Amino acid sequence: GRSGAAANTISGGDVSDGIDMFQTMRSFFDTIANNPSLKSTILQSFVEPSIIIAILLLNAMVGVWQDLSARSSLEALERMQPRLATVLRSNGSNSVESGVG
Repeated sequence: GRSGAAANTISGGDVSDGIDMFQTMRSFFDTIANNPSLKSTILQSFVEPSIIIAILLLNAMVGVWQDLSARSSLEALERMQPRLATVLRSNGSNSVESGVG
């Protein structure tokens, strides 16, 4: 650091240290932006996992929807089922519970 430059000191380092770090980061991002194959590789490393996660979430939502739909269908079928059934046997007919509910 420079002596007598206390106004420019940032937690023990010079402002020039921060500027150097900024310039290093900028050159790194410029390298990525100007290199199509590197940009493509970095983009693919984020896009492909994002697509997989989106498919997994969509699959989970469809599974929940199918489960709820199946439950409501079964409940509707149970409501349509008669509580008593008439059974014909050799000695006549009897009414018995159908076993629903």
